[in-house]
Amino acid sequence: MTAAANPCNDGLLNSCTIAYGATPASLSAILGANCYLSTTTFTDAQTGDDYYYYLGCFAAVMRISRVFPVSVFGSPFLDSVIYFWTVDSSGNTCLPFSLTSGSIYTGGDPACVVTITG
Repeated sequence: MTAAANPCNDGLLNSCTIAYGATPASLSAILGANCYLSTTTFTDAQTGDDYYYYLGCFAAVMRISRVFPVSVFGSPFLDSVIYFWTVDSSGNTCLPFSLTSGSIYTGGDPACVVTITG
C-alpha cells in the first residue's frame, strides 16, 4: 500500500506491505482465521494504541480500516473505513490486483491518494 507523503501521511494512512496470512490470535475473534493485514503495526497518535491496517472486501468495495488488538475503545477493535476503492470502477481490478482510484473517508482530505498493487 502506498500513501502519498502529503497529505496522507498525517499518521492515519501510511505506506506499508499488506499480506494475506494467519490472523494474530488477538484479532481472530473479529477477523476470522486468515485475513489481509499490514505486516507491521503503527501507533495511534491520540491513544497510543498499536494497530494494523486491515484490507477487507464488501461486495465490490475494497476498504482499508485500522484494527487494534488492544484499544481504549474495546479489545479487539475494528475502526471504521478510512479509504476505499470500488472494483471495476476507474480501472480498479482484482486480476491483476490494482487499486489505483479510491476515496478517503467523508471529511478526510480528498487530495490524499492511496494505491495498492501486487
